[in-house]
Amino acid sequence: ESSKQALQSECGTRDLHSKDGWRVIEWRKPNGLTARWLVHESARSLDQSRVECRLAPGTNDQKPSEVFIRDRLNFPIHQAFALIVALLLHEEALARASPLIYVLGGGGMVLPMALLAAHAFIDVYVVERDPVAILLAHRVFGVCT
Repeated sequence: ESSKQALQSECGTRDLHSKDGWRVIEWRKPNGLTARWLVHESARSLDQSRVECRLAPGTNDQKPSEVFIRDRLNFPIHQAFALIVALLLHEEALARASPLIYVLGGGGMVLPMALLAAHAFIDVYVVERDPVAILLAHRVFGVCT
């Protein structure tokens, strides 16, 4: 166990949270950013979500807070979906005041949050069947409803 901890500290990664088969892994990058990703034991090689964050300095009595960087999508499937949404929005934006986007399987909610950051005028509805994934999205990935 101690060799695993030594390797984690050497590589800068650590398990941030673990619950009911889900793990959140955190990696402090050399550029000062922190990367977090969600993994399920049923598919350990598949990151369910990955997001980067940085610490914003605190003001007066407030502690520094995490700011999530929502303008990057790390996975090709998320990038492809975002491109499809962008192409559809070109036509859809002309037809309705608030286009609707539905995402099946939210995981850490990285894709829905990136879409909302890029297009504030859309409504995104997410269906995620696993309550632990939803809990972790709120607790660790900065998701707000």
